[in-house]
Amino acid sequence: LPIPPAAYTVAWSKVSGPGTVTFSAPNAQTTNVGFTTKGLYVLRLTADDGAATGSDDLVVDVRAPDRVETNVVGMWTFTEGSGAVIHDVSSFGTPLDLQITEPSKVTWTAEGLQVDAPTVIQSTTNATKITNAVKASNQFTLEAWIDPKELAPTAQGRIVSIAGNSNNWNVAFGQGFYNGWATDVYRGRVGATSTNQPFVTTSVPNADLTHVVITRQTDGQQAIFVNGVQQYSVLAAGNLSNWQDYPMFLANESGMNRPWQGSYRLVV
Repeated sequence: LPIPPAAYTVAWSKVSGPGTVTFSAPNAQTTNVGFTTKGLYVLRLTADDGAATGSDDLVVDVRAPDRVETNVVGMWTFTEGSGAVIHDVSSFGTPLDLQITEPSKVTWTAEGLQVDAPTVIQSTTNATKITNAVKASNQFTLEAWIDPKELAPTAQGRIVSIAGNSNNWNVAFGQGFYNGWATDVYRGRVGATSTNQPFVTTSVPNADLTHVVITRQTDGQQAIFVNGVQQYSVLAAGNLSNWQDYPMFLANESGMNRPWQGSYRLVV
């Protein structure tokens, strides 16, 4: 008989597959699952009532999301596993490597880089190659695979930006409270020749691995996508010819007043 009666436990595990698998709730019947690499995986759910054990397997085909792979001017995959440098692996121009200023405040994991406490990660030089490419084309796409620590942080945090400070930026992508708005929000804003540029915003679906994309087209159309679905779009005036030669930042800005905590898997 089950001990105690009617009690049982469950556990998820990876049987096979090419990459690392992360379960948000490994001891619950329902869980979110993260995969670091595309391919076929076999996952197993095992139940144990103290008297007998049973299991069932699930085959999952993980495919790479549709994404632009041409004209990539910067890419950070967070696969270093150790150290204080995040390498730009885009193969475009001079690599724009990022420096972790306080390595004690981050943790390298099998999946990427986890920011554990307020700090800043920034490029060792200005993001000139990105700025020049955007000014020449008058358009861009910013893509990030991230896993926020909190669903609704009470302070504004900067996930990715190219900026001089918190008030002067080419592009700013963040999460959290801002000017009385809801806290469970991803927010993007783009600098342009026209003042009062609009935000593109969307609610944060959960505090799990999330794919976020912000785009700006040549006609000024801006949009934000979450997990492949467009959440919001707006037509903005002006063009991108006034982008300045600023550094690139992750998890904060130069004034250390926009801290963000969570995990990075990919930034493009």
